[in-house]
Amino acid sequence: MNTAAGGDPVVVGPVSAAPHVSPHDIADGICVHQIGGGLGNQLFEYAAGFAQSRRLGCPLYIDVSAFCSYAQRSFEIDTLGLPGTLVNLDYPRQAADGSVGLRHRVAAAMPPLARLRISRSPVFRPASREVDPSIDAITPGTTLSGYFQSPRYFADHADELFGILDSAFARARRDGPALPSDFLAVHIRRGDYLQARNRGIHGLARPGYFRAALQRVAGLPSTQVLFTDSPELLAPDFDFLADAEIYDPELAMGPVTTLAAMAAGHGMVMSNSSFSWWAAWVMSRRDPSCPVVAPRPWHDAGHAATDLLLPQWLTLDKRL
Repeated sequence: MNTAAGGDPVVVGPVSAAPHVSPHDIADGICVHQIGGGLGNQLFEYAAGFAQSRRLGCPLYIDVSAFCSYAQRSFEIDTLGLPGTLVNLDYPRQAADGSVGLRHRVAAAMPPLARLRISRSPVFRPASREVDPSIDAITPGTTLSGYFQSPRYFADHADELFGILDSAFARARRDGPALPSDFLAVHIRRGDYLQARNRGIHGLARPGYFRAALQRVAGLPSTQVLFTDSPELLAPDFDFLADAEIYDPELAMGPVTTLAAMAAGHGMVMSNSSFSWWAAWVMSRRDPSCPVVAPRPWHDAGHAATDLLLPQWLTLDKRL
């Protein structure tokens, strides 16, 4: 078993190698049901479980069963050396004599979270998009399911989590393209946000938002490095970034190295993306004086994300 310096098991992949377990097998710890999403969402889900396992002094399990059939995204955080153990929640398993009853066969066809519900194992889901403080009443044996997009879910253990991520990002940057010694990270998220369903939920941070951020915020580094999933879509609306260096994602060897590069900046203009958020959070923990600009509203669907953005970050209307 891989372990961290402190003796914790370390999350490693691939997901196909994660042992199949039932809720009974992990009743001594906290389990995070990875419901999907990209690297940023995976980190939020992980962070909530990490904080609860530390609060309770119990093992942390990461259920990756959803990624065994999730074609849109890959499980990414296994390369970061995070404390925890990968499992594949597979309820219910066959009986000791090898028989599989009707209830078992029905459950086997259900999504992982539905299997947990019929197993009568405790599952915690936030009551809304806002922070649900009742998470601090859960006990070992509980599985967390949700996006948990707020630093308040791991505030008491933020220093430890930052130390782990900062070290992991430093390792990841060794394999990525060279970066300027002092630069402003500009993250322009497009990609799947252009799909009709996602655009209706998230909305896009428009060119005017990025232009305003660069014009109005004092103290931003003069060297700009542009991080984007759609460089071919930026001209001519982003001509004011013509002198920016474009960080080539094909040379970055994946999302982890790209996120690590973004976090190495000395200032940031964010998109309304959890990927942006984690780069800005690590940057701000490393040096609180780094200027960060965040877009509002975070979601076009109406969620203000007041629990998400740090108080020292400047916010500008993303619809400019």
